[in-house]
Amino acid sequence: MPRHALHVLQPDVLLALCARLLPQEGRRRCVAAHSSDVAPVLISLGAQVEIAGRAGRRSIAVDDFFVPDGIHNNVLKPGELVVRVFLPARARGMRCGYQKLRPRGAIDFPMLSVAFAARVEGGACREAALVVSAIAARPRVIHGVEALAMGKPLDENLAEALAQAAYKQCHPLINVPYDHDYRREMVPVFVRRAV
Repeated sequence: MPRHALHVLQPDVLLALCARLLPQEGRRRCVAAHSSDVAPVLISLGAQVEIAGRAGRRSIAVDDFFVPDGIHNNVLKPGELVVRVFLPARARGMRCGYQKLRPRGAIDFPMLSVAFAARVEGGACREAALVVSAIAARPRVIHGVEALAMGKPLDENLAEALAQAAYKQCHPLINVPYDHDYRREMVPVFVRRAV
């Protein structure tokens, strides 16, 4: 029989303990980097999730599902679970890309990931979305992508413009075992590859 027993605390008990034990000034939450391969792709494609619980069912955009509060990583309430993922019908001319920075070639969480989706019609972008993940507590949708891409060809010039927009908006967390400056410098590289 072991001499020490492992006790599992419920999240609310643990939070109450932390509030009492940690000094009030200068207290910070530990926030993990979101490391899903699937989430940024689903967000770039405009996917929705259906959530079921005691109160019924509801559907929300995958982009609204994740929260960066440092305590919970999603909007699920107690007793709720995701029961379906809905992807929009693939539009004609849809182009998608996913790139992942990782230390080894297989079975690794991303140090950085980039998902890109665009609908190209007549040689020009009609819709576009770019999502960068593994740098913050939730996947980051890069703002201004539609304006940069609308009516332009999906080429190296557009890839460069999107890469620079992503670089300006991405500031990786420093609490992961990889250099955050290096990961930030890799953002435009992986955006170019995904586009």
